[in-house]
Amino acid sequence: MPSQVWVHRDSLDGNQRHQTGLVHNAYTQVVLDKMFLNEGGYWDVTTSRFYPPAGKAFILFTNIWYRENFQSPAGGQTANPTIKFTVNGDYLSLGAVPGWTPAGFPATAGAFMATCGRLNEGDWVQLLAWSNSKNYDPVGNPAPTDVMIDGRYEHTWLKALIFDD
Repeated sequence: MPSQVWVHRDSLDGNQRHQTGLVHNAYTQVVLDKMFLNEGGYWDVTTSRFYPPAGKAFILFTNIWYRENFQSPAGGQTANPTIKFTVNGDYLSLGAVPGWTPAGFPATAGAFMATCGRLNEGDWVQLLAWSNSKNYDPVGNPAPTDVMIDGRYEHTWLKALIFDD
């Protein structure tokens, strides 16, 4: 049976905490500081990093939702949410995946990604989010340097399976 890690943005008591401060057109680390499962202790909540055991195979799944005030930037560009995993801070290690805008939620965006690997002792993985969206508050005032990630645990999460050889 594999070990499991499941972390998210929110406590299960419904206290939503959206992550703010995502900079326009730049990657920002996604903070996943609540644990549902952490078998083996491979997730560090203080750094929001996954430290897989050396040489063991793992699979990571993640889902990120940008808040419903996600808007396309000016000039008719399409808003593009993107997430990526990095290894030891190397932005090129595991690639990136573009997100989507779910049907029926025209000002929301999401991105899902899965990857697998086998790392060395001391290696770590983190999750980064990027968007060219401009964030707007409910009355339409622009706040172009702040895109939010949804704090609901069913919307923003990371799961890992760690396998014994």
